[in-house]
Amino acid sequence: MKRMDRKKKEEVVKTLTEEMKSSKINILASFRNLSVPEMQKLRQEVKKKEGNLKVVKNTLMEIAFKNLSLDEACKFLDGSMILAWTKKDDEISLVKSLIDFRKESGKIEIKGGILRGEIIQPDYIEEIGKLPGINEIKVSVVSYLKMPIMRVVNSIKFPAMKLVNVINQIKEKKERENGKG
Repeated sequence: MKRMDRKKKEEVVKTLTEEMKSSKINILASFRNLSVPEMQKLRQEVKKKEGNLKVVKNTLMEIAFKNLSLDEACKFLDGSMILAWTKKDDEISLVKSLIDFRKESGKIEIKGGILRGEIIQPDYIEEIGKLPGINEIKVSVVSYLKMPIMRVVNSIKFPAMKLVNVINQIKEKKERENGKG
């Protein structure tokens, strides 16, 4: 791998700083023995969740953290690192994709992150991963909103159906009586 000159490093730090600042969540993970196809698969999974993934140099990440006054996050930097982030409101899906990949491959370790400007620990990220995603929440909300409407419809529909059934039974009884007599 060729070395970056100072200007290129400054550009990378500026980009990292801007991306982290404008993101809803940033997750740092270390990786080892990750093949190119595995890295591509991870990138695709993150992209499906409208996120981004970048392999980062620890020294440049450290400078970006300091630019954001998040010096404490430097403790997460250990070994080969990736940074995953999203600017979308569905942070949970990004977290789930990383946790799923970790479970599947065992080749990444979530070190920590930044959620809306606050440093978060790996156990907190794990808890986020257990929450329902934004789409699951939307489906639940729609179901809950539909429920009262369905109750009203049913409360109107069932008495009417009962009335129709009673009328049909009376009609059948009359037809039987007329048929006998």
